[in-house]
Amino acid sequence: VISSNTALATVSVANNYIQISSQPYANGTTTITVTATANGLSDSKSFTLSVNAPSAISDVIAPIFSAALSPTTIAPGATSTLTFTINNSSGDSQFNDVGFLTTLPSAITIKGDSASTTCSNAIIAATAGGSSFLMQNARLGIAQSCTLSIDVTGTTGGSHTITSGYLLTDHGSAGTSNATLTIDPTRPGLSAAFSPATVNIGDQ
Repeated sequence: VISSNTALATVSVANNYIQISSQPYANGTTTITVTATANGLSDSKSFTLSVNAPSAISDVIAPIFSAALSPTTIAPGATSTLTFTINNSSGDSQFNDVGFLTTLPSAITIKGDSASTTCSNAIIAATAGGSSFLMQNARLGIAQSCTLSIDVTGTTGGSHTITSGYLLTDHGSAGTSNATLTIDPTRPGLSAAFSPATVNIGDQ
């Protein structure tokens, strides 16, 4: 049994039951394919699983969720810092269980162990070289703002739009945010190296 979109849902088989687990802060569709094999024969059936977008915040003033890249244009292999801002400066309520999942475009990956946040109580899951990251469990007080920043890179030329998953809170969803990174192949890359890499004390 397989899922075509493991960033949305994963599947497994245990005790002859199919177990489906949706990922936190994700929405969209995935195709689940089940294949049975016996006596040299096999048969497959597929179905579509939809995870619906969460309800928008309506009972209180929602925080403003935005994304920005610095710089917005890089050479192949260079680094840009992606920053998400959650702004509750005009809000009238505290938000708990704040978080979102972001899956990067196929041409973009996380650069190094670079994720950081100013959001209180937040838990971040991000791996160097990975294609997605998650923030969860954050708290945002009245008239407060916080950020999550992470370095990204890529080598494929063109414009690549990074769109977050829904920002979820205990009051509902504050929507998504996006920013576009341009990778310009005409820009020279920059690298550095020592030769030799090791010297004795006093050597030049």
